[in-house]
Amino acid sequence: MDFKISSINIQNKQGYGAIARVLHWGMAFLVVLAVCAIEVKGLLPKGPLRHTVSIWHFQAGLCVLFLLCIRIVWRLTHPAPPIVPPLSGLQQRLSGIGHLSLYALMLILPILGVLARQSKGNAVDFLGYMLPVLLDKGSGAASVLRNLHSTLGNVLIGLVAIHVALTFYHHRIRKDNTLLRMLR
Repeated sequence: MDFKISSINIQNKQGYGAIARVLHWGMAFLVVLAVCAIEVKGLLPKGPLRHTVSIWHFQAGLCVLFLLCIRIVWRLTHPAPPIVPPLSGLQQRLSGIGHLSLYALMLILPILGVLARQSKGNAVDFLGYMLPVLLDKGSGAASVLRNLHSTLGNVLIGLVAIHVALTFYHHRIRKDNTLLRMLR
């Protein structure tokens, strides 16, 4: 076992450490919150509740972006524990493509959301702090950005579903430690 901070198991040979697990499950919760909020928003009539749910969507998305930056740095400095038994070369490549795709979408979606909102002339704040304006109203990009954000959001939902399904495949059929690494 590796102990880099006293009394906190950062990472051991069998599984991810506490920080990696908190980042993973925290981001998973925020992605689900963002998706649920935008779906519920579509069911609500215009008014204060709909606006509040919309704010939850924005804040959850921006929290994902913030945590993603931390997670990338953490992941680059703390390698993943091995999968036992090891994956084939093809499975390793597909896994890498899948994870890279998830990370890319968690980066791109919040940025597109901010740009779409700003292109309509709306200010965007993150936990009470106003974000700098990156795109002015009247750029004509609002519709394109909103549609791209929505389409890629659906791609993210699909990739998350595949990610979860493959986790159970690894645990139940392949009987490796993929799931257990993130639960310990």
